[in-house]
Amino acid sequence: MFAIPSTALILGILSHSAIVRAQINTRGFLGCASKDSLDIFAYNIESDSESDAGNTQESCLNHCNGIDYQIAAYLTSTTEAEYCYCDNSLPPLQPYQIVEGADGLGNCNDNTGGVYDISTDYQFEYCSSTVDDEGTVGQSNQGSMEDCFAQCDTYTWAYVMPVSDSEGGPETFMCECGSGDVGGAVVDCASNVFFAYDHTAASSPSIVERRRKRRANAPRHIKMRGRPNDQSHGCPAGLTACNLENRDGTSYECIDTDSELESCGGCMYGIYGLLSTNTSGVDCSMLPGSVLGGTTCLKGSCQATACRHGWSLIEGLCQ
Repeated sequence: MFAIPSTALILGILSHSAIVRAQINTRGFLGCASKDSLDIFAYNIESDSESDAGNTQESCLNHCNGIDYQIAAYLTSTTEAEYCYCDNSLPPLQPYQIVEGADGLGNCNDNTGGVYDISTDYQFEYCSSTVDDEGTVGQSNQGSMEDCFAQCDTYTWAYVMPVSDSEGGPETFMCECGSGDVGGAVVDCASNVFFAYDHTAASSPSIVERRRKRRANAPRHIKMRGRPNDQSHGCPAGLTACNLENRDGTSYECIDTDSELESCGGCMYGIYGLLSTNTSGVDCSMLPGSVLGGTTCLKGSCQATACRHGWSLIEGLCQ
């Protein structure tokens, strides 16, 4: 199996339409998707809105990053305004939602949008129908491309295939890790082909741990339609927009304070959009005397179900 040719050589043999298409930032490129698939992302902005986030791909990615989203998507339409989408759901696309791209280098056709993981240090390089199995270490199938990135953290290259079964089989992500570029010929990006990524491999346990914490600390947002432009800030009915810890009131997550274990009965860091940041919620996992996993949030009140040795469970509290 031969090594993949350089970008300059690839451009020399691609069609004219691919050559004249402007090259874009493809860091963390996850595939192309239709507008219908992107419309369920948590947040979106049109290019004709007051924000400039929808005007260019770069401004879109920067905007999503600035408001603490991990996933960004930018769609160029021939008949409508451009759109910028942000989300934190993983995977942002199921394999069947990944449509064929304009080429194998991360460009999408008109009226489809490129989707990007803007938090990863992986750089997308190309798509290929094959990789050399002798040059890679196969991993178990993963639930997202990001899961494969984590598996391959100590390798230089990660190869991910979004596997879509037209007969209704399970949607999954095949994962291969390697120390070199062992992909085959470049093909248009789509489901059921390999997406090839490279990065600087983590060389010590401390680097691996820092990257794991960075991924784990990404803010949690619930999928919702529209964008936060009213008092609900885009949160579905029954959920409250709560400030995130150490974010100075600049971002939020949608929480069901009737059942959220770590923010039971209210927002731990204040309600988003209000001047006051007084704590009104309780972290039930920290109830005195309770054991790990021995608490729950029920109708906005903490309830203990198990206590440490020497404590007694009395009316839902450890005493």
